[in-house]
Amino acid sequence: LQKMELCSYTKRLFVPALLLLVFTEHTGCGYNFTDINLPIEHIPYYFNSFPEVAQQCEENPDCPFKSSLGHKVCWGYERDCKPQNSYSTPSCPGDHRGWVKTKQDQLRTFYTQGDFGYVRDQLQEMMVMCEPTFKEDSSLECSKHLRFCRGRNIMINFTDLNTRKEPLRYKMDVLKEGQIGGFCT
Repeated sequence: LQKMELCSYTKRLFVPALLLLVFTEHTGCGYNFTDINLPIEHIPYYFNSFPEVAQQCEENPDCPFKSSLGHKVCWGYERDCKPQNSYSTPSCPGDHRGWVKTKQDQLRTFYTQGDFGYVRDQLQEMMVMCEPTFKEDSSLECSKHLRFCRGRNIMINFTDLNTRKEPLRYKMDVLKEGQIGGFCT
């Protein structure tokens, strides 16, 4: 934690909000561009994450975000993201000694532990835990050690959590057998 306090972004972004953005799905024939509720400077990143929406914007004469098309920018977690096109550049002022061997190691450590490198690593670790047979079925995929999961049509029974007296933080036994379910293979 102390190491992360020494480092800062050139631009700041709350990563959980990003994760919500990254894993939003778009369906349907046309796209309602008024549904995009982002700061204008994030729109080019959004279009690069969802090229099908960018294509619809390009083809739609009423799309209000035409000026955000064609920018080669990325958040920083994508496989093909070049550092010069990334949303933020880690900056770690001060001495690196005591933490790592070189300044470059300090920047790399910050990137993989507190920046978009962490998001990239979680996405690369994703494994399917529950695969749907049909589109409406349940699905669940998680990274190693269940640090990050995304699912659809999952039932989780939290009813006995109200009766627990101890704090749940860092507990590994929050859910018992039979308290999570769905329809998948």
